[in-house]
Amino acid sequence: MLLAPLMAPIVALAMALLRQDTKMGRRSIGTIVVGIILALFASGLISLLFPYKPITPEMVARLNPSLLDLGVALFAGIAGAYTKSFKEILQSLAGVAIAVALVPPLAVAGIGLGRGDVYFFAQAFLLFSTNLIGITLAATFTFRALGFAAVVGSKRGLAFVALIMLLISIPLYISYQQIVDTTIFERNWRQERFLVNDKYLIIQKVDVVHYRNREVLTMDILAREPLSRNDLAQLKRKVQTNFSKKLVIRARVFYIP
Repeated sequence: MLLAPLMAPIVALAMALLRQDTKMGRRSIGTIVVGIILALFASGLISLLFPYKPITPEMVARLNPSLLDLGVALFAGIAGAYTKSFKEILQSLAGVAIAVALVPPLAVAGIGLGRGDVYFFAQAFLLFSTNLIGITLAATFTFRALGFAAVVGSKRGLAFVALIMLLISIPLYISYQQIVDTTIFERNWRQERFLVNDKYLIIQKVDVVHYRNREVLTMDILAREPLSRNDLAQLKRKVQTNFSKKLVIRARVFYIP
């Protein structure tokens, strides 16, 4: 990611939109598309070669894009355009920022293709698209603010990118609302107590992740007595009453004196 291979064509695309330079725009888009295809192919091939590797929390984190990710993309775009405008500023910092926003979700999207999981691919690629559009639009306006173009016919290209970003913002807003609700739920459940088969259980460090039509709940459980499979099954039934979607629980049990 330190090389930030997509940074140069994205910045060039932003300048092309501002100046309505069709030749530069086509060349930039072509380079970006080739980069996307290569990244998807590489990550998809690796996931095919190692099909039994588990889904990590880092992958799952790229499956729930929200407006917060759009905000990160906008700041990355400003940084990229600004450092390209002033050579004395260390460009590698902006390159890392852009690479962090683009490379991981694109790799996860490729893994989704390799796994044959359409949802996995679609959510990760939505995050990548959000970052790409946000960086491009922010870089375009930054170049304009720095005086790189006169007030001429650049409005059409900007309006097109802004329209795409607006459309992308709809699912991002819905996802953001889910994150807010999840955060409130996790905060309220940090010291939740349950009585299961006459055993008191304390739930701590609750994390909720939305995946397809399921809720993946990761928690730490404090208990004084050994828990049987029946105890855990009853706990799941009690917890399920708080959710409308099918619940998957991943728990770590800690026994306290």
